[in-house]
Amino acid sequence: MNSAYLVKTESCYAAICDEGSPVNRLGFMDIELESAKKLALQEGMEDFFSLFIFNDRLMHAASQGALLSWTLLFDGVFQAEAQVTPQLQAQATETGHLGSSVFAGTLACPTGRLIVTCLSRLGELHQPIIEVEPGIYQVVVERDEDAEFEHSHIESLARYPVGQCPDWRIKLSRVGSV
Repeated sequence: MNSAYLVKTESCYAAICDEGSPVNRLGFMDIELESAKKLALQEGMEDFFSLFIFNDRLMHAASQGALLSWTLLFDGVFQAEAQVTPQLQAQATETGHLGSSVFAGTLACPTGRLIVTCLSRLGELHQPIIEVEPGIYQVVVERDEDAEFEHSHIESLARYPVGQCPDWRIKLSRVGSV
């Protein structure tokens, strides 16, 4: 099963998660950023360190199977393609940062309705990129950084060039039950 989907970003972060994920709630990004700023202040750190704290929180959410997220150099409109495969090859490993071009993780999918969105738009109603049987999935995200750069600064879905290859290829393989 394949599916292609366009995503407009406004926060230089993108993510994939299940519609029923605990992070898929309005204001998630703002709440987590504000919490990171408070922690940085409490620890006597300069304000810019709050971004590192925020990124650590995103990686923690990934380790819990709540979402997989990645950073973008610029915002724009990007095409994602999702595909279920019987078994994933060991082509990527879980990473310790959000900027990898290929990374993997485990995603809990209680509804099986997966969304790809800008991190600042979690909690909004989205058309799922793909619907799968509920369960636990190994997910590999492959980013085409050249395509991402080309599609940066596009301001509307209607302006995305027709016939382009996906910026993000997402492969899923079911590995367990929820």
